[in-house]
Amino acid sequence: MIAVKKRNALGRFDAVLDLLGLLLFRTAYLIIAMPLAIVGFVLTVTLLAVGVGLMPLGIGFFIYWFGLFVSDAMYVVDNALVTRLVRSRGGEPLAQERLQTITLRRMFVEKSYYKPVLYHLVKLPVSIVQFASTITFVICGFAMLFTPLVYVILTRLGIPMYAEDDVVMQVVFPNWSGMEVSYLGSALGVVFLVIGLAIVPKLLRIVSGFYGETRE
Repeated sequence: MIAVKKRNALGRFDAVLDLLGLLLFRTAYLIIAMPLAIVGFVLTVTLLAVGVGLMPLGIGFFIYWFGLFVSDAMYVVDNALVTRLVRSRGGEPLAQERLQTITLRRMFVEKSYYKPVLYHLVKLPVSIVQFASTITFVICGFAMLFTPLVYVILTRLGIPMYAEDDVVMQVVFPNWSGMEVSYLGSALGVVFLVIGLAIVPKLLRIVSGFYGETRE
């Protein structure tokens, strides 16, 4: 009986660790998604625009083709990351996008070649919102949890955390000590962190919504 309880407790502990690890990786992806989106947007727009401009010289067709290839390659890599992070136990996995064989003959008539291009154009503004939300709620919320500890350390070092002439503190919390205000900051950190952990999966679902059926 005791052994069964120990196994159940270890199983729940492992489940909690798996959940925390998944949330950590999801948060990390939402943070790095913005610089990746910037790179994808810049490369896609630059190569395609330069390719169109140099088409009268012939070399533009190859630059345009290379732009489509780079756009598709980054799209496939991003799809693999999102698929791994969004897939839930017992749920339907996202369609796994595959690298396309882009030909010069069909690059102006094949609609599927331009799905990655549209993805990079739309993902940039979306990733900015995701980045701001993740930093505000998850990262700042986690940091605010340690407000009392920071207050104690700074006080021992002789560094005031709350200025005596702080008008806001004097008006809002006139009778509160610095430690009490720090506890309030920690409580707000819990609220921010709960909100952040709730919206992280939804932000990833927004990204996964760009992926359609697997391309043949």
